Amino acid sequence: MRYFFITSLLVAASVLTPLPAAQIHDADVRGDITAIKAQLEEGLIIELPVAKDEPKEGFTPLALAITELQYDAMVFLSNTEQT
Repeated sequence: MRYFFITSLLVAASVLTPLPAAQIHDADVRGDITAIKAQLEEGLIIELPVAKDEPKEGFTPLALAITELQYDAMVFLSNTEQT
């Protein structure tokens, strides 16, 4: 049981670790719904934060869309459920 818990923590940490310049963040800044949708279909986690030491560190794709005034991306991301 202890190993299962530790393994679960390691998997969760690796999945939620921010990646530098993730393509979904670039697509959010551009308001490119097609690119956002493609990234999510490939399995990218919708809550992926911007990497540490990057501008807007910790922002999620939805937060980026809001701050960049990308209305269509904001609506798309707010209505998207990840399975």
